[in-house]
Formats: sequence, C-alpha cells, structure tokens
Amino acid sequence: MAQPNLSVIHGKKTDYNTVPEKSSSTIIKRVEKQKFFQLDKTTLTELTNRLHSYIEINMLIGAFSDEVKPILELDDLSYKLPGDETPIKNKGRHYISYNLSFNKENLGELFFIRRYRFVEKEAEIIEKLIIALLSPIYNAYKFYEVSQLAQTDPLTGTLNRMGLEKSFSREIDLAHRNKTDLSVLLFDIDHFKLINDYYGHHTGDLVLQEMTKQINQCIRTTDVFARFGGEEFIVLLNNTSRSGALLLAERIRQQIESTHLNIDNNKIQYTTSIGVTSIQDRDDKESIFKRADSALYQAKNNGRNRVVLN
Repeated sequence: MAQPNLSVIHGKKTDYNTVPEKSSSTIIKRVEKQKFFQLDKTTLTELTNRLHSYIEINMLIGAFSDEVKPILELDDLSYKLPGDETPIKNKGRHYISYNLSFNKENLGELFFIRRYRFVEKEAEIIEKLIIALLSPIYNAYKFYEVSQLAQTDPLTGTLNRMGLEKSFSREIDLAHRNKTDLSVLLFDIDHFKLINDYYGHHTGDLVLQEMTKQINQCIRTTDVFARFGGEEFIVLLNNTSRSGALLLAERIRQQIESTHLNIDNNKIQYTTSIGVTSIQDRDDKESIFKRADSALYQAKNNGRNRVVLN
C-alpha cells in the first residue's frame, strides 16, 4: 500500500504557559526510549493493518488513541469531523493539531493534548503515526458519509426514522447514566392532508421544509431532530427540564403560527400541534414516546394548534 506524503498533513502548535512543563532534555530522553521513535515502513504498515480492522470512525479514533497515548503521555486525543467548529476543551493544556487530508479530501482535524508542551522530535513521531492513520480514517469517513445518508431524510435534511432509533437509545442511556433531564417534543402539522389535497404535494413538501427551518431556528445543534413520519417530527432535548421544554414548544408553535409561505400567488399558513414529555425513572424509548404521543393526541383532540404537556 502506497503511503501518502507528509505534505498532505498540516500541523500547528499552540503553547500555554499556565502549567509547569517538563524540561526539554527530560522529554527528549523519554522520547528516544520509545519503541516507536524509529518508525520504519514495516512498523507503520503493521499499525495501518491493525487500524484497518475498524470501520466505525469513533472506534477507529479510540483504537488510534490507545496506540499513541502511552507513547506521548497524552491526557487526551480528540478528533473533529470536517466542518465541526466546536471548540476543543483543552483546559489550558498544550496541544498540537493536524488537519488531515487524503486523496485531496478533507478528513477533519486531530488534536493531541497534554499538560506540557511538545518538542520537534515528538512532532516527527506524531506525523509518522498519522501516516498510518490516514488510509484507515479515509475508509472510515467514507463509511460515515454513507451511514449519514442512510439516516437522513432527503426532503428535510433531518434524521429519518433509522437515524432516530440510534440517537433515541443513546440519549436515554446518557440521561439515565448521568441522571440528567431529557425532554421530547412530538410535532404534527395540522390538517396537512388538506394542504396536499388543495395545493398539491409539491406545496406540501415546501411546507415540510419550512416547518423544518422554523424548528431548526429554535433548537440547539446538540438536540436530536428527526422526521418521524409523513408530517410528524420529533425533537429530543438533552439536559432540558419539563418546564424548559414546555416553554420552547410554545415558542416554536407561536413562531410557526405567525409565518406563512407565498407559493404561486397563494398565501399558505399552517399550524402545528405539539406533545411534550420528559424522562422518568425506568423510562425506555417506547414508554417515553408513548407519553409524548398521548400528549400530541390530546393537543389535536382539543382543537389543534396547541401544546400539551404529559
């Protein structure tokens, strides 16, 4: 397997003086003792082969982290997908980061973080280790892209039902494990069939896209947003209490009610009914969804264009 040139890896260093650091001579002595300091082609190929056994990108980064943390005495190794602008939580520690590229494609950014600064000899080691990572992470990223497409609703760009299933289970597990709040908003566009019947399915699609836009303007990037069915949407609000979820649902309802679409000289207005609930002890995916669905049913049965908390 041909190895990429180092020219495709771009590194940057940022030093912080907030923590005591080891002397350079001590670091160099330690580095020179590492078995990976002389990274020959055979060693790199063996590492690449081990990493190729992971196709899930998170598992791959975890395996790579296990390989390099003992070598460089890292506190943390963090990876950001292309386009992810979330700040790295280095907590005042030193880091060296690399923008990864393979076959002229951006593969994200990798951060090596620890309490004391890196020296040039360690940067050389890191760059050689990254050579072994590039081909496996390229394959894993391609698998990630295909998986994302399979879990995305093509009309609205939200998660589809397949993507929701995985995210729902994860959010419930995290809420129970960390003893944090999790709230659910379940939406249904009022009289959507009439919109389709009177204006046509193309207009109905535009209403679904506009609904998506309005909800996205109100929720956080960390919230899970999915199209559950034809005109049904669901939002999972992590670390959000019942009262907070109720306030947000009402704000979204009012925003949707106050907007309209101009399509072919027609002014299209629509409303939504919203069911709200929050996680309880021993809740699973089915039980919490059942309560949200019951609240949505009450909202629609009581006249629509309203929010009901269950």
